[in-house]
Parts: sequence; C-alpha cells; structure tokens
Amino acid sequence: MRIFRFYGLLVVVPALCGCQPGGGSAIKPPSVDPAGAAEAAIQAHDADGDGKLSRTELVGCPGLLVSISKYDTNGDRHLGEEEVSSRLASMYSGGVGLTIRQCSVLVGGRPLSGATVRLIPEEFLGGAVLTAEGVTDVNGQAQLAVDDAKLPADQRGLDAMQPGVYRVEITHPNRKIPKRYNSETTLGHEVHPGDRITAAFFALSK
Repeated sequence: MRIFRFYGLLVVVPALCGCQPGGGSAIKPPSVDPAGAAEAAIQAHDADGDGKLSRTELVGCPGLLVSISKYDTNGDRHLGEEEVSSRLASMYSGGVGLTIRQCSVLVGGRPLSGATVRLIPEEFLGGAVLTAEGVTDVNGQAQLAVDDAKLPADQRGLDAMQPGVYRVEITHPNRKIPKRYNSETTLGHEVHPGDRITAAFFALSK
C-alpha cells in the first residue's frame, strides 16, 4: 500500500492483487505476452526498419514516448525489442491486476472540470488491457477506472484500472479541446505497479 499527497490531499493507494475479501477469486494481471507485445510495437512503428524505435517513430505511440527513459536501458535514445519486452515483463510479473490511479487536468494553468479523461491501451498490447476513464471534478481531478460492466462480478466497485501503456484522450461536452489532446492525441501515460508515480498530470494549452 502506498501513501502520497495528491494536490493537497492525502491519498492511500493500494495495488489490488491476490485474493479478494471474503474468499473471492484473485485479481489477475492482464494476459499480456511481453515478448509478443514488444515485437508488435516494433513492427507497427519502426518506419526505417532498423529494429529500433526513435523518438520520431514513437510520435504515433505516445504511451511509449512519454515513458521512453524507463525503457531505454542502454541510453541510446531508441527502444529495442528486448528493452520493451523487459519493461513489460516487469509490469506484469508482480501479479498486480488492478491499481488505483488519479489524474489532474489543467487548461492554461487552471483546473478543468467536467472533462472526460480516457486512457486507451496502445494497440501493441493486443487488446488484453481495458480502457479506463474518469470525469474531472471542480478541482480538475478524476479517478481513472475500468467500466465495472467489463470486470468480473467480484471485482466491481473497486474504481481501479489495469497496469499498461496508454494513449490519453481528453474531451469536454461544452468546451473545444484541441485535437492533439484527443482524436490526434500526443498525450500518453504508463501505469506500472512498481513506480512511485501514482497520479497523472495533464497540462493543456489553449
């Protein structure tokens, strides 16, 4: 269990895994094959065919781009298949199936309320990870969670999301948000159970 301060609030964030209270079934991690996912990432984004992903090539995969330093173990500013596979293996090897993640959205430095924030798994994960979303409150903060209807009955009501690599789309019913934050998003986020970062922060320009 982790304790951290989230924009002035003290929040306790557990990693949800193992057996459920009352003897329910374990919350299993998404069934991601790290090696297969890494291969799929290279095949999808390696435009020059050198077997590695540069920052330019990763523009189409913002979930990896924003986390490139966590994957780039040899420091060459490129991601190789083994580097991606290794990071994904560590993401899913700990047995964490769901974890709590909050976010904050600012526009022009001010909190944006009523915005829908969707974290959509990158395609190279093969559909094994579920989309999470939340709606920001008056402080621009939201809890990100998988739709209860898509979870097994004994996991519903946890308001949590799965570990994964995500592209982020932010929309608003009454306010125009630039395409670079939704339909042509440049926003990405990684949810890794082993990281200290347990909140996402999105500062949008007008």
